[in-house]
Amino acid sequence: GSRERLFSPTLAGAAARRREAFASRAAALATFASKPPMRGFHPGALAAYVEHGFVDDFLADNQTTRAETHTGMGPSSASGREGRRTKETKPSRGVRLALCRDDEALIFANGAAETEALRTVCASGAVSCPVTIARGSTRASHDATMIPYPAFVAAVVVETLNTHTRRETATRLETRGGWDHFAPVADPGGFAERVWNHIDRAPVSYTHLRAH
Repeated sequence: GSRERLFSPTLAGAAARRREAFASRAAALATFASKPPMRGFHPGALAAYVEHGFVDDFLADNQTTRAETHTGMGPSSASGREGRRTKETKPSRGVRLALCRDDEALIFANGAAETEALRTVCASGAVSCPVTIARGSTRASHDATMIPYPAFVAAVVVETLNTHTRRETATRLETRGGWDHFAPVADPGGFAERVWNHIDRAPVSYTHLRAH
C-alpha cells in the first residue's frame, strides 16, 4: 500500500510572525477566539491562556496618531488646546506576549534536540512507572494521506520505551480520532478522563490519587 507522508509545518516561521501586542486582554481574547487553532480551545482554557500568557505593556498600543486624527489636533494646534491633545494621545496600557515570538521561534527551530531527550528518557532504568502516551488523529485535517508529526512521534516514543526499558507494565498508546495535539486545552474534560483511566490501570499504590 501507499506509505503515509509526514505533516510537519514550519512552526518556527509561524511563531516568528505572531502578533505580540494587543490593546487589552479582551482584544487578544476576541482575536484568538475568531480564528484557528485557538478558536477550538475550551473557553475556560482560552481565557486562562490570555490571562496568564500576557504581561502588561504600557507601550503595546500607542494611540497618538489615531487620537490626533480623531480630534483634529496636530502640531499646529492652538496652545490653549495643547494640554487636551497631550492627555488624549498618551499611550494606552496594552498587553504583550509573556514569551516573545523570537524566543518561541528559537524553541521550535531547535526541536531536533528532542532526539537526545528521547535517548535520555528511554535509557535503561530511567522510567519505572506505568506510562500511557495519548495522541490525536493520525490523519492531517487538510490531507488524509498525511500523518501529523505529534501523532507520528507519539508512536515512536511508545516503541522506544517498550524496547529499551524494563518495566512490569508496557507503555500504552491511545489514539483518539477527534483530537489533535491541542487536546488538553480543547477537550480538558475528555483529557482528564483519560488521565484517570490511566491511574485506574496503575498499581494499587497509585490509585489513592483519585480520592484527592
